[in-house]
Amino acid sequence: AMHFASFFGNINLITYLISMGADPFSTNKCNINMLHVAAQGDQPRSLAFFLRLGLDINSRDKRMSTPLHWAAFAGSEMALNYILAWGGDVNAQDMKGLTPLFLAIKASEDIRST
Repeated sequence: AMHFASFFGNINLITYLISMGADPFSTNKCNINMLHVAAQGDQPRSLAFFLRLGLDINSRDKRMSTPLHWAAFAGSEMALNYILAWGGDVNAQDMKGLTPLFLAIKASEDIRST
């Protein structure tokens, strides 16, 4: 439920889930945390919320992808701007050696946007 709320930027639901005992630092089996999900969903509000709680903007999932990788791959333009402003590492490489910049270029071909 926390991943769902993070993806859609539902801060009220996120806050409620935490008050009911949900762990904002939880990850799924691929080590994807709330920042990865918020980045994919293009949700700066969720990103800011979880950053204030202490999640790392350059955290890595099982494939060594950061939230910036996820935002770039998904074409999440608002999330990209915020993650970069908050110190997202543009040179971080995932397991395949891909950087967020490479993924952003690839995604721009599909979504026809820079």
